[in-house]
Amino acid sequence: MDVSAIHACVAKQDASVIKKSQLEADTLGIVRTPTLFINGAKIEGVVPLPFLFQIIDDTFRSQGIQPPVVANTK
Repeated sequence: MDVSAIHACVAKQDASVIKKSQLEADTLGIVRTPTLFINGAKIEGVVPLPFLFQIIDDTFRSQGIQPPVVANTK
């Protein structure tokens, strides 16, 4: 293993994309993952799939759109 090559690789890494993503998360108030935004609603953490479908369906209905029929996902 070439330790000097590993150190050189680590030293040249550009963290600007990560820092930009962190700044965006801070601006949006995201403190954990996963975090989703659906129609302006912030949903944090792991939630049951039927809960997400309900929020999405409600969003469609609020816009006068009939939600699509989803096959059983089990």
